[in-house]
Amino acid sequence: MSDVGEVTKVHTTMARAEYLITQIRVIVTYLRLLVFPMNQNLDYDYPLFDSFFAPQVVLAFLLLTMVIGTGVYLLYRDRHAPGAGRLTAFGIFWFFMTLSVESSIIPIADVIFEHRLYLPSVGFFIAITSALFWAAERLVARLAARSSLGRGFLGAAVIVFIGLAVARNLVCRARLASGGRDPEEPPEGAGIQRARPCLFQQEPVRQGHRVLREGHRSPSILWSGIQ
Repeated sequence: MSDVGEVTKVHTTMARAEYLITQIRVIVTYLRLLVFPMNQNLDYDYPLFDSFFAPQVVLAFLLLTMVIGTGVYLLYRDRHAPGAGRLTAFGIFWFFMTLSVESSIIPIADVIFEHRLYLPSVGFFIAITSALFWAAERLVARLAARSSLGRGFLGAAVIVFIGLAVARNLVCRARLASGGRDPEEPPEGAGIQRARPCLFQQEPVRQGHRVLREGHRSPSILWSGIQ
């Protein structure tokens, strides 16, 4: 059994209990990133928790229990008739089931990684969208007003998140172009140190793209670039 326990760990010696308890807090961080994607990081220096009774863990557990309980209630309430409640419950359960692959009892070297949200976020957005339209139907009486309210809110949310994504990409581009990091940031973790050489190996590719673009205007430039 001890051999099985070691095999089911991924590049870490972290205890299963410590990993599971930490993941309770990590899942809340994932939810916060989906709602308010600020302070993102490629390599988190995330605190580990070895006690379930730590205040951060208890509060996170209560929040997650409330979310799962809401899904169970909505599924039970609409069990005889399809509606927004069942779709919201489906989104909630999808989020937790797909996230459980990497946020459960199998320790992984990185306790948190934003790319793990790709698949679970589908369920999150299904739940949020169906809940918003359900709320719009309850708040506004007229069909046209309901539709315009829901679409307007979702449209505004899309615009905001597009702006945040563009702003984040500009920050990353500026740092890569400068060849350094912000001195006020915390020290790089092992993940960043491994990835940084790969990022800067792309510079010859970028140089080649510049040569090709300039070659359209002057064939001599293209020939010198190839040489």
